[in-house]
Amino acid sequence: MKRIVKRTKIIVPAAVLVMMIVYLIYITLSFPYIGIKVESSRQNIWQISQVGPISWAKTQGIKVGDTVSLINYKDPELFPTLIKYHVIEDASSLEVIRNGNKINLTVSQMPSQELIIYHTLIPSALLTILLGFSIFLYVKKRNDRSAIVLILFFLAVGTSYLSAGASARADIVAIIINRLTFLFIPLLFLHFLYLYFQANHIRTFPRKVLLFLYFLTGSLIIVDIGFYFLKLGEYYSIVKTIELIFFSTNISLGLFHLFIRYVQYRKTPHKAVLKLLALGTACSFIPSIVYSALPSILFNFEIVPAPLAALFLLLLPLCFIYLITANKFFDIDFLIDRLRYYSVLSFFLTAFFIIVLMTLFDPNLNTLQWIRLICVTYVGTVVFLYWKEELDFRIHSKLFSKRYNFQDSLNRFGQAISKIMSVAELEERLLKEVRDVLPVKEMTLFEYDKTHLSLEWRRGDDNYPREMIINELQAHSGSDHGPFVLTHGTFTMIAEKGDKYYILWLGDKANRTALNQEEKKYIKTIASYFSIVNENLYLIEGLSEDVERAMSKSHSAPAWVLRLLFRLSEKERSRLAFDLHDSALQDLLLWHQKLASILTEDTLPSHEKRELIAVQEGMLDVVHQIRETCNELRPPFIKEHGIVNILENLFTHAQLNTSFKINFDATKFTVALDYDPLLTIYRIVQELLTNATNHSRATAMDIILANKDGVVSLIYRDNGIGVSLEAFQSSFKHMGLSGIQERIASLEGATSFRTHPGEGFELFMSFPLAISDKKQALLFE
Repeated sequence: MKRIVKRTKIIVPAAVLVMMIVYLIYITLSFPYIGIKVESSRQNIWQISQVGPISWAKTQGIKVGDTVSLINYKDPELFPTLIKYHVIEDASSLEVIRNGNKINLTVSQMPSQELIIYHTLIPSALLTILLGFSIFLYVKKRNDRSAIVLILFFLAVGTSYLSAGASARADIVAIIINRLTFLFIPLLFLHFLYLYFQANHIRTFPRKVLLFLYFLTGSLIIVDIGFYFLKLGEYYSIVKTIELIFFSTNISLGLFHLFIRYVQYRKTPHKAVLKLLALGTACSFIPSIVYSALPSILFNFEIVPAPLAALFLLLLPLCFIYLITANKFFDIDFLIDRLRYYSVLSFFLTAFFIIVLMTLFDPNLNTLQWIRLICVTYVGTVVFLYWKEELDFRIHSKLFSKRYNFQDSLNRFGQAISKIMSVAELEERLLKEVRDVLPVKEMTLFEYDKTHLSLEWRRGDDNYPREMIINELQAHSGSDHGPFVLTHGTFTMIAEKGDKYYILWLGDKANRTALNQEEKKYIKTIASYFSIVNENLYLIEGLSEDVERAMSKSHSAPAWVLRLLFRLSEKERSRLAFDLHDSALQDLLLWHQKLASILTEDTLPSHEKRELIAVQEGMLDVVHQIRETCNELRPPFIKEHGIVNILENLFTHAQLNTSFKINFDATKFTVALDYDPLLTIYRIVQELLTNATNHSRATAMDIILANKDGVVSLIYRDNGIGVSLEAFQSSFKHMGLSGIQERIASLEGATSFRTHPGEGFELFMSFPLAISDKKQALLFE
C-alpha cells in the first residue's frame, strides 16, 4: 500500500505536468500572436499603445498611435480580451485607422517561423533540459529537502517560460499557469537558499519570513486570478506591474541575502559555496536584465530577444545541481580571475574589431544592429579566450612534438632533481634538459662574482661572449634576472649564492631567431627549479662540512646531529614495537586460544594435558614479556601523562621486580617538556635502573628532577658498591654511560659522574629548555 501511495505521489503530478505542457504547446502552435496593446483615449476610441517585437502586428506594419475601429467586424467594446486585458488576441480580422485612412487586415492563423522558434521550440527545449535536471536530481538526492525544492524551482522556471507565449495570446488557462509559476520562481529560490544554508550550517533568514512571503504570494495569485475573470482591463497593467515589483523584490532579496552571507563568511570554508551561488545567480539573471528588460523599458527595443536571453537561466540549475551533488568545488576564485582578465582583454579586442570594420567596410547598420554586433563580438571573444586556454591545456601536448613540450620537460626535470645528491650532478642535468628541449647548439653554465667582476666557467661549451656578458651584468640593476638578449646568444641569472650569480648562457638558435615568449618562460621556470634545489644542496654540503669540522675538533657530532640520530633510533624502536605487537604477540595469543580449546577435550590423556598446561603457562609468560618489551621500546602515552607520572609508573614497576628502594623527588619540577627532552630523561632513567640492577648492587637510590631559570636538572645517587676511576673509565661504554652522555649532549646539556669504591655512584645532568642554535633547530624541524 505504501508503495502505491508513493508511486501515486509521483505519477499524478507528472501526468498533470505533461498535460499542461501539451496544452501550452497546442496554444502556441494553433493561435497567432497578434501582439497589440491598446488604451482608451476617449469614448469608443481605442489607440494602439504597444506592438510586440515578433508579433503578427509587427509584420503587418501596424504602428503605435494607430486606432482600432473594428475587431471581427464588430465594435472593439464587445471584444473580450480588450475588455479584460486591454490587448487584442484571438481575433480573425481588424480595421485600423491611420491618418484618417482605414486599413482592413485579416489575421493569419498560422504562426510565423520566428514565433515557432521563440514561443515554442526554445521554451520547449529549455523545459526538456530542466526536466532532465529534475529527474537526475531526484534519482541522486530524493531524500534531500533542498533538492526537492530545487526540482520545483526548475519546473517553475521551465513551465513559466513555456507558458509565456501562450499567455501572451490571452488564453485564460495559460495566463493562470504563467502567473502561478512566475510568482513562485523567486520564492522557491529563497526556499532553496534557506534549506541549503541550514544544511551547511550557514546563518540564514528566519522561517517566519519565508512563511510570510508564501502568504503574500498566495494572496497576490488569488487577487490576480480574480482580475482575470472580471472586466477590469484598465487595471490589468497595474496588476502586472505589482507582480513584476514583487518578483523583482524577492529576487533582489535573495541576491542581497547572498551578498550579506558572503561578507560574513568570506574568511571561512563557506566562501566558495557563497561565491559560486552569487556567480551563478548573477550570470543567470544579468543577461535578461541588460540585454532585454532594461533596453525595452528605457529605449523600447531589445538587444537580444527575451526568449533568447532567458536561455542563460540554464546556468542557475547547473550551478545548483553542482552545489548539491559535488563533493569538491572547483576553484571559483581562479575562474573569476580568468574571466576578469578575459573581459578586460576582450574590451580592447572588440573595440579594435569595430573600428577596423567601420573604417574598411563601412557597413550599413542601424543603431540597434551596431549594439547587437558589439555585444555578440564582446561575449564571443570572452568565451573564445576562455575555451582556447582550456584546449591549450588539454590537447596542446598531443598535437605538437614532445621536443618542444615545455611542461613535459619541467615534469621530467622535477622528477630527476628529486634524486640528485650533488651540485655537479644538478648542473649536468640542467644543461642536458635544456639542450634536449631548445634548438640551441651552444650552452654554458658559469658563476659571476659581483665583487671581483669575474666569470668562472663550470659546465658546458667554452666558446661564449665573456666580455659582453660582464658588461651587461655591470650595467644591470634591479630584481630582473633575465633572460637578457645579446648580440650573440642570450643569458639569464638562474641562482644566487652570496655575492655570486649562477649564469646560464644560450647560444643562438639553429634558425638564428631570438627566444620566443614560451621559451623565455620555460627558461625562467626551470631556473627556479634549479635555484631551489641548488640552495638546498649547498646547505646540505655546508652542514656536512660543519659536522666534519666539529668531529675533527671534539671527536663528537654536533648536538643537532645527535638529536637527529636519536630520533631515528626512537622511530625504529617504535616501528619494532608495533611489529612485535601486531605480528608475534597476536600470533601467540591465537595459538594460546587454540591450545585452550584443545585442553577442553575429555579424550586428552592426563599426562599430555599437564604438559600442554605447562606450555600454555609458558606462552602466557612470553606474551607478558613481549608486552613489557613493547612498552619499553615505545612508552605508551608518554606525552599525554607527562614525565613525572611516567617516571613514577616506571619506578613502581621496577620495585616489583627488584629489592632496592627508590626515593623520587619532583617537587621543584614545574614545566611541561617537549617530546625530545621528555623521552631523553625517560631513556636515561631506564638505563640508570638497568645499571643499578646489573652492576651496582644498590639497595636504595635517590632521583631528583627539578628546573630553575630555564634549565632542567636530574640528580641520581645510589648506595651501591661504586668503582675506582680506572675501572669506571674502562666500563664507561659497557655500562651505557656514554649513551647517557650523548643523549644529554643532543640537548646541548652537560653531564658529570662521581664514584668511588664503597661510596656508590652519583650522576648530575642538566640541559636548557630552549635550543640555542636557532638555525640548526629550524633546519632540523
